[in-house]
This record gives sequence, C-alpha cells and structure tokens, in this order.
Amino acid sequence: RRFVISRVTSVRAPAVAYLLLLLLDLIESADMFVLPQLREACEYFLLQYVDHDNVVQLFQVASRYNCAGLRRFA
Repeated sequence: RRFVISRVTSVRAPAVAYLLLLLLDLIESADMFVLPQLREACEYFLLQYVDHDNVVQLFQVASRYNCAGLRRFA
C-alpha cells in the first residue's frame, strides 16, 4: 500500500501530497468500517487529482477498496 501511495504523491506539492495520503487512508478506513458515504466523499475529492502520473495507481486503489466512481474515471 505504501508503494502505491508514494507513487501517487511522487510528483505533487507537499500540501497536495499530504491531502492525497489522508484521502487514501480514509478510503481504507471507510472500507474497513463499512462507511460507504465516507468512501464516496473521498472518491469525489480524489477524482480532482487524477492525472497521467497517478491514474494506474489510483485505479489499483479503486479496485482494492471497491470505489466504483473512481475506478470508472481512472
């Protein structure tokens, strides 16, 4: 998981990288505690940061945590 996160944040400014790390941790927690509304909110924000540098990694995260909206976009 840390490999994916480091690849997602490798080309981002520190503040954005921190936000992405936080969102990815929240998605993992939302999946663990079955909180679909939290997962969907995180997906919404992550969609704003999908680019050619992180699309594969975010697709992997979306597949792992059942984030249908993010997976369709990525």
